[in-house]
Amino acid sequence: LIFIMISFTFCGLCFMFALSQNKYSLLENFNIKNYSIKYLIFAVIIIYITINRIIFYLKDRFIIKNLLYDLEVNIKDNNIKVKAFLDTGNELVEPITLLPVIILEKSIIPNINISEKEMFNIPYGLVNGQNGYMKGIKVNEVKLYKNNASEAISKQAIICFCNKKLNINGEYKALLSRGII
Repeated sequence: LIFIMISFTFCGLCFMFALSQNKYSLLENFNIKNYSIKYLIFAVIIIYITINRIIFYLKDRFIIKNLLYDLEVNIKDNNIKVKAFLDTGNELVEPITLLPVIILEKSIIPNINISEKEMFNIPYGLVNGQNGYMKGIKVNEVKLYKNNASEAISKQAIICFCNKKLNINGEYKALLSRGII
C-alpha cells in the first residue's frame, strides 16, 4: 500500500514536470519529446523530504503518546481529572519530604483558596540559570492511569500551580516529575 502511494506520487510529480516542459493540447496526442533529468531528481528529493517528515512526525506522536498519563487528584474536595505528561527531565521534589512535584495549570482550578500554612515552597532551577520558588500544596493521593488502564498508580505528591499553558496544543494540562513513577 505504501509502495503504491509512493509510486503514484512519484508518477504524478514526473508527469507534472513533463507537462510543464512539453506543449499539450486537448486536440492532439501528448508526446514527451524533451524531459530533463533534473526534474526527475527534483521529484525524488521532494518525495524523500515528504516521507522523511511524515515518518518523523509519526515517531514523535508515538513517543509522546507513551509519555501521557491520566491524572486524578483531589484538591480541597475538587476532584480533577486531566491528561499529564511525564517530563523525564523534571526532577522537581520538595526538599524536606522528598515528595515528587506535579505542575498543574492554574486555569483548571482558578478559585482555589489555600492558606499560607498549607503551602510548601519548592525551589526550582531552569536550564537557562533562572531559579526561584514555586508554591505548592500536599495532596494525600494522586492516581495515575496509563493508556486508559483500570489499574492506577497511587502516590503522595506536591501539586504546584503555574499560570501559563503547559502545551500549546492542549494535549496535557499537567507535568509529572520523574519520581512519581
